[in-house]
Amino acid sequence: MVIKNQSLFLSIAVGSIISLGSRGLVHVYGRNDMSIAQKMGVSWVVWDPDGIVAQLYSAWEDFTSAPGEEHHFRTPTGFDLNKSGTWTIEVALFMNFDDPVVVDSYNGTLCVVTGYAGTITRKELEYDGARGDIPVE
Repeated sequence: MVIKNQSLFLSIAVGSIISLGSRGLVHVYGRNDMSIAQKMGVSWVVWDPDGIVAQLYSAWEDFTSAPGEEHHFRTPTGFDLNKSGTWTIEVALFMNFDDPVVVDSYNGTLCVVTGYAGTITRKELEYDGARGDIPVE
């Protein structure tokens, strides 16, 4: 699900069920809905199911966005989804670098992490009593 508000697009798997041990990387797209060029900023906090901060991020774009223009914000590093349960996020989009104003925000579920994780350790094929690794040669 993508959250679409006036100026903020969260390109994240909001509400999705994710496997334990996955890595999270938040992408936020902000759009300048003003009639003049503006500098956009963003900030977000991601909490794990125990309420511990997993990621705290904020940034301003290096240039101004023209009216209707979109800017992509992304954390330079991700975070480990290492606990089962509901992960939450609070994100805000700002305009006006000199005196910031929140123009859009979201606060709620980021994803649900299941307690199931695994790794394939062996792949075999058995046929007429013969057994071999996959791919079979």
